[in-house]
Amino acid sequence: EEGEQEGEQPSGGVLHASAAVANAGSSAQTICVAFSLSPPGGGRLLAAASTAAVSVPPGGRATVSLALSVAEPEVWSAASPHLYTVHAAVVQSGCASSSSSSSASE
Repeated sequence: EEGEQEGEQPSGGVLHASAAVANAGSSAQTICVAFSLSPPGGGRLLAAASTAAVSVPPGGRATVSLALSVAEPEVWSAASPHLYTVHAAVVQSGCASSSSSSSASE
């Protein structure tokens, strides 16, 4: 961010996550993808959200994406590589009716 000094932590960040989903079945499936972000070394979740529901045709594919807001992310550098873990899970039922900053494409 503009105006930050070297070594200064940013006040917030955004993780843009996407997943490609394939339907190997013989019928269309309505799915969403739940993403979660864990800090370096594990611990409490920093952010979690699900994409909007999307229908994947039989034999077809869909790509879903969203943006997760992260409060006070640790700055990555070669000397201090803070590696976060992103988990993604396909959900076939119980998808949220809406999710901010999500999109899908086939």
